Formats: sequence, C-alpha cells, structure tokens
Amino acid sequence: MKKKTKSILFVITIILIVITKQLIVNKLPIMAYAHAKQDDSLMISMANNILKGNWLGEYNEIILTKGVMFPLFLCISKIFGMTYISFQTLFHTLACLIFIYGIKDFIKSRKLLLFIFIALVFNPISFATNTLLRVYRNGITISQVLIIFGSYIGLYMNRKDKKKSAIFSVLAGFGVATLYHTREDAFWIMPFIITVTIILIGLLIKEDKNKIFKERKVLLILYILPFIILFTVTTIISAINYSYYGIYTHNELNKSEFTRCMKIMYSIKPKEEYFRVSFPNEKIERMFQNSPTLKEIQKELLDAKDIYATYGNDEKNQVQDGWFFWALREAVANKGYYENSEMANEFYRKVADELEEGVKNKKLEKQPVMPSSLMPPWRKGKFVKLIQVFGEEIKFITSYEKVDTSLEESVIGDKYYISELFKKITNNQILTSSQEIQIIGWYTNLKENDVEIEIKDKNGNTLYKFADLEYRKDIEEYLKDTLKLETNGKVGFNIKINVPKNDSIFFTVKKDDKLLTEEEIKGKIYMSKDNYILVIDDIYNLQEEFESEARKQENILENITSVYKNTGIIVWILGIIIYIIFVIR
Repeated sequence: MKKKTKSILFVITIILIVITKQLIVNKLPIMAYAHAKQDDSLMISMANNILKGNWLGEYNEIILTKGVMFPLFLCISKIFGMTYISFQTLFHTLACLIFIYGIKDFIKSRKLLLFIFIALVFNPISFATNTLLRVYRNGITISQVLIIFGSYIGLYMNRKDKKKSAIFSVLAGFGVATLYHTREDAFWIMPFIITVTIILIGLLIKEDKNKIFKERKVLLILYILPFIILFTVTTIISAINYSYYGIYTHNELNKSEFTRCMKIMYSIKPKEEYFRVSFPNEKIERMFQNSPTLKEIQKELLDAKDIYATYGNDEKNQVQDGWFFWALREAVANKGYYENSEMANEFYRKVADELEEGVKNKKLEKQPVMPSSLMPPWRKGKFVKLIQVFGEEIKFITSYEKVDTSLEESVIGDKYYISELFKKITNNQILTSSQEIQIIGWYTNLKENDVEIEIKDKNGNTLYKFADLEYRKDIEEYLKDTLKLETNGKVGFNIKINVPKNDSIFFTVKKDDKLLTEEEIKGKIYMSKDNYILVIDDIYNLQEEFESEARKQENILENITSVYKNTGIIVWILGIIIYIIFVIR
C-alpha cells in the first residue's frame, strides 16, 4: 500500500511539474524574423503551404534546403489549436519524460529521477529566446536529442525484453527520423546510433549464443528498427518531393547534383588561406576559368558573393564557410536556372563535370574532403583548435553563457504580410515597434452619404475607412426609440489598427473632400453632430495588455535562468559523479 501511495505521489508530482511549466510560458510572444528568408521565414512559408495542400510551395533555390519536420511540427500545432510556444514546451516536457523512462532501469531512486526530470524540464535552454521564442528548428532539436538518447539507453537496458525493446525502438526511430529530417546536418548523430546498434547486436550474439536464430530474430529486427523507420520516412519524403518537383531527394544539400558539385568545389585546393574561408576569391576565379557553365553566372555569383561576404567576419571581402553555397544557389536562381529541378540539376551536373575534368587534367590541385558536402575540408591546426573548443564548450555549457529569455521586438521591416503569417501559423502574439489598437463603437450618418469618416495617423495617412459596418440590434433600437431615427442597424464597428508606439490617431470627418472635424482618439467618445453620430464604447491597446503579462513571465524565467547559471558547474560535477556511480561501476 505504501509503495502504491508513493507511485501515485510520484505521478501527481510529475503532472504538477508539467502544468507549472506550461503556465510560466503560455503568455510569451514569439520573435518573428520576417527577413530571414532562408530560416524562420522559410519555415513559416513551408508550413503555410502544407496547410493549404501545396506541399512546401513553389520550387526555388531554398525550398529543398531545409528539413520538412519543423514545418510539419508547426502544422500539427496549428491543427491542434495550440500556440507554438505551448506546443513546443509540451513536446520538450514529453521528451524529458521519455528520457526519464529510458534511464529508470539503472537509476532506481525516484527522488533522483524526479530531480533529473525537474532539471531537464526547467533547463533555460528550453525557454531561451533563440530556442523557444524564435520560430525555428533549434528548439525541437533539443527535444529530439533527449528522445534519441533516452530511447537508446532504455533499449540497451531492456535489450532482452521484447515488449520494452519494441517501445524504445519505435521511440528511437521517431527521434532519429524526425531529427534527420529537421536538420540537413544531422549526420553527426549517426556514429552514436550505429555504435549502439553494433553493441546491441554483439551482445545479443554473445549473451544468447546457445539460442537458435528464430528466438533472436525479433530482437535483431527491433535493434535495427530505427534505421528501417528512418529509411521509410526518407523514402516517403523523397517520393512526395519527386511528385511535386520532379527530383527524388529528401534534401538537395544532401542528395542531388548540387551535393556532388559542392564536394568537387571543396576538393579544389585554394592558393590563399583564410580563417573559415574555403572559397577565397582567387579560387572562385580559377573555377570560372575551368568551368564555362559556371562562368555563365559570373556576374550573378560575384554580386551575391559581395553581399554574403559582409556576413560574419569579413576578411578582404571573402565569403566565410556556410555562406558560399547560399551565394551560389542565389546566383543560379538569378540567372533563371531554378524554373524547375531538371534545369537546376543539369546546371550543377555540368559544373561538376567541368571542374572534375580540370582536377583530372591537373589544372586544379586536389585536396581531401569531408564525408558531408556541408563540411569544409579539414585544415592544418584544426585538431588543436578542436581540443581547445572542447574546453571552451564545457565552460560555455555549464555557465549557460548567452542563454536568456529576453522579450525583443520582432524584426519585420517592410515584411508586414510575413509577420501576420507568423501570428497566423503560430497562434502567438509578437512584439513590434508598432502597437495594435482595438476600437469598439458605432457610427451612423444622419443624412445618407453626407459625410465620410476615417481614422488617420498624425501624418495624415489613412488607417481605416468606415465601410461595411456590423449589424447592432441594440443600437438600432436605441436610435429608433430615443432619437426616432430609422436605420438598417448596420452601424457597429470593431476594428484593429497598427500604429507606431506613442503615436496619436485621429478621427477625421470630411464632406465633399472638405475637412469638417479632426479629433484625437484618447478614450471613449460620444460625438453627435448635425450630420452624424459617432460613439467609441471601448478602446484597447492590445500589445500593451499582453506585453504586461509576458513581462511577468519573462522575470520568472530569468530568475530560473539565474539559478542554473549559478549552479551549472556544480550540477555538471554531480553529473560526472552519478555517471561513475551508476554506469562505470
């Protein structure tokens, strides 16, 4: 009975923690980077197209460069009617539960499991500006990694139990498949997965060597099931892409003629060395000389290169690694080769063939390349730098450096339509340099079409014209009974307008283009003139209201972050001790 009571209390505590986490983030706004056409804006656009039944949208140079899982994640959140913030937070909490479920067989103490669960759920990285408030894939990657590691630990600990192995294998497959199709650079997780699988198969053979193959066959299948799930999901995505775009690939950066072209470009040894620059200007010029097809886009590529060279640390107008392939794809698109996938692939195939011929004929010197087309060649001195970075990363991670929850204004510029799409897809509010004002009231002409009423800003720009008013039975009866005025009842308005913060707005009344009245809107108004009646029942500053609530949650989350920053190194040391006690022993 006592054991059952403890189990119930444990479950209740878990539920309370889950609810608490949801409640301390549910008022937060998102950060909409409407100008980030290759990142945040692309994710929103892809999700919007999926919801409309258009798959990822029209084919172009960026549509197949990012994984489809995060846009699908946004779609699921939208379909469930949840806000993006709440849905991602819930997903992270579920990932923490899966991790705890995976490690419970070698950490028997419920108190310790509860401590680990709380530490994971309230980890500041789960609600930081760049991993939660920003509408990008970084946030769900954290959860996917937790699912993968927790599932494989559980699979290892329950490797002889078919039922539990099946559960953990499916969860691992879900984690691997979703991560692989969230990030095009997710290949880094594969060595871990392959190593664990080899160990599991090796132990199966060693520990059960006296059993016939039939008895071990199910377990063997379960051990490789995550790879089967990954292969199946990849095949489905590639098939859908083929049906829409005519190219059988899950991602053009990983599998296309562009992939081959980039590998060959990386294999050409530069004559000048710059930090994090694999394509110095002199190398680009030599590629033009050896590839007539590439030379066709010389102007477009140089123009794009000049723009991308300003990103990161610009050294002698050089494009840093990570930006060159965007410059290349943009240049190819500007030349008109992205009308369809066949034209684009043919272009890259020709460039690859011509550069390969240059290498073969010794016109271009060759150098070793990395397995992935997204990775620049290994350079001398990188190993020493790698060791240094490991030390820096331990400090960076344990101190939670640059991890904060800061409510910032979304970067919109002239992308107002995109910012509205962010709000529509996520069901979340955004902070902007403008304020959204809601005005509720009614208006009627006493003489048909006698005057024209508008809402204008201080510069005279029209924000709203009174037309298509709503039916208000209460006002119709009021006008009829009190003023003896017959109307059709279409007098009401409930409007929302965006104006810069602290700017004034005005009602203007015109007759025959002549200004009769101009009055600043500061609150409730009852204005009765010879020609019209105008009433403002209520006026709300919507951004001010939700921002006030959001700031309260921001303070709570920053306090939690401070605790982690002050105790990070201690928890890290405790983690090593726990690992030694429960694993290495």
